[in-house]
Amino acid sequence: MVLSVVDIETTGGSHGNYPTEFACYKLVDGEITSAFTSLIKPPVDIPPFIQKLTGIRSDMLEDAPTFEEIAPEIFNFLKETTFVAHNVAFDYGVLKSAFERVNTTFNLERLCTIQMARKVFPNERSYSLGKLCKALDIPLENRHRAHGDALATAHLMKKILAHDSGILQHNFQQNKKQIAIPSHLEPTQFENLPNNSGVYFFLDQNKKPLYIGKAKDIKRRVYQHFTENTSKKAELKKNIYHLDYLISGSELLAELIESEEIKKHWPPFNKVQKHTSYTFSIFSYKNQIGAIRLGIEKNDLVKNPLISFSNLGECYRFLDDLSREFGLCQKLISGKSKAKDCLRCQKYGYKCPRTKDDFIAHNERMKKAISSFLPLNGNFLILEKGRNEQEKALIWVQNLIYKGFAFVPLSHKIQTENDFLPFLVPQKNNNDVQRILKKYLRRKIFPQLMSIK
Repeated sequence: MVLSVVDIETTGGSHGNYPTEFACYKLVDGEITSAFTSLIKPPVDIPPFIQKLTGIRSDMLEDAPTFEEIAPEIFNFLKETTFVAHNVAFDYGVLKSAFERVNTTFNLERLCTIQMARKVFPNERSYSLGKLCKALDIPLENRHRAHGDALATAHLMKKILAHDSGILQHNFQQNKKQIAIPSHLEPTQFENLPNNSGVYFFLDQNKKPLYIGKAKDIKRRVYQHFTENTSKKAELKKNIYHLDYLISGSELLAELIESEEIKKHWPPFNKVQKHTSYTFSIFSYKNQIGAIRLGIEKNDLVKNPLISFSNLGECYRFLDDLSREFGLCQKLISGKSKAKDCLRCQKYGYKCPRTKDDFIAHNERMKKAISSFLPLNGNFLILEKGRNEQEKALIWVQNLIYKGFAFVPLSHKIQTENDFLPFLVPQKNNNDVQRILKKYLRRKIFPQLMSIK
């Protein structure tokens, strides 16, 4: 394990926090093997109180290199090491910002000596560098100069390693797992992901989608991807350069948007939904005497299917479940018109319909069965949570066809199509979204729906 123990002096946050001195001591197997230190000329003046604190004056930096001039040396000295500092978030953040200004991607694993000292030396009164060094008999010279503080931090790290009983190694492994993001990806892109429902995108160097997924919690789901160690995940991660996301507000809308985006971009690492095939459909019709029937046919022969499945077996199982739940005569589903009195009617005490009155009663049960997975005659809005507390989401289904979604203000009244059409994001209807919607509508906890005039 190679550690680079770093300290940086700066101009101060209100002046851009530009580096004025960089120091690094490299630890290999717990021993200092090399060092790199340099003053750095910033593009702004150093405030008087910073000069007093560090002893670094602007005139001392006249002949010092700029960060742009010295950046390649610093980058090469640190590469393939673990970045260590006392309050690592500060030093790493300053250096990362400095590299960004010269268009250089900087991404290293990090360890903080404050956090590690708390675990290995839990009884200390203070974990500031000065007081900790005094308590542990670590020499600290040239306080508030990068080379002095970095050297003291390196000795502190050596002492942490010498006294560790396994806590540090566990902490290091957990920390590595937490930040094991793709090497080409800026860590801030992951850190800035939201903990909301939505769709996330893994993008390649040209910002083309490699993988598209949905999640109830986008950041948590992406974290799970980055901590999986399969060969497939390794191949995906080495090609990720960028992240993107869309907040949906609800899991249902996330699933619908994911389906649309996968079919739009055909990302190479998505297998599901690119090649799904729903060959058979269930449809309804009335026969000559006005009885509502349910039949099965191939998809390409049905204009407006009620619901689609990948094979005949799934169709028959679905119809059998409907028959059990709503008391549907087997002679009026799936083309079994030549059967004698059906077993379903016998078992549930119904009479197989023969007269006009029989068909009227059965038609009512058939309508309830169809409405159980296709309510309001196929014309409705599904009301869902919006992306924030000030809006709501609408999912529009018209004549059995998925039309799209909209985010509208909570105060906005919806009565007709014209009330939400200006907000509508049109979407394509296909077998996958029909499956998503109808599975959702079949839930026992019925969703909030609105009929549309």
